[in-house]
Amino acid sequence: MTKNQNKMKNRKRSFDRHVVNDNQNKAKSRDLLSRLFDLRSILLCVGGVLIIFACYKHVNSYQWTWDSILKGNWEIIRKHPNATLEQRYEIKLGFLYKYLDYVKKNTPEDAVILFPETKHIKEMEKKHRIDTRLTGKMELSYFLYPRKVVMKSERGVNPIYGTHTHVAVVNGYGYEDVNYAVEPKPEFNILKVNPR
Repeated sequence: MTKNQNKMKNRKRSFDRHVVNDNQNKAKSRDLLSRLFDLRSILLCVGGVLIIFACYKHVNSYQWTWDSILKGNWEIIRKHPNATLEQRYEIKLGFLYKYLDYVKKNTPEDAVILFPETKHIKEMEKKHRIDTRLTGKMELSYFLYPRKVVMKSERGVNPIYGTHTHVAVVNGYGYEDVNYAVEPKPEFNILKVNPR
């Protein structure tokens, strides 16, 4: 072989080694990058779980969401797979759902319903099996929609307060908000403001 041919061969070998080394380095860096990415993903997942756990321990709405909505609903669905949605509500919410269903069936859709103060509604827990976290205005509005809910504590705050067409009687509270005598006075009732 001539001297030029040897030089060319050596250059080619050197170039091939350089390409091979370069490819190996790229593969190593990709492997290292994927390991770091996997490690970062694992750390993010662990961090996310720790944040959710901390929220569950310290924020009531997270506890309620997990215990009542997710776990509670899953148990009811598992135990009663053929129950309708209304039956599942009744199983889960008990008397509260029965009462709200009664209110819904005995008021028109455009009704504005005055409820007593929340503390009187929460007293239902002592006598009936209910979840008192479901006794706020938002929850009552959800079950009674499209009817509007006004709480007695909203006097002077809510512009529709004086326009209520019905009064919800809860634990005997509410009869004082109608202008006529009611006999007998059941503990739970729904009354028209003007019975005409």
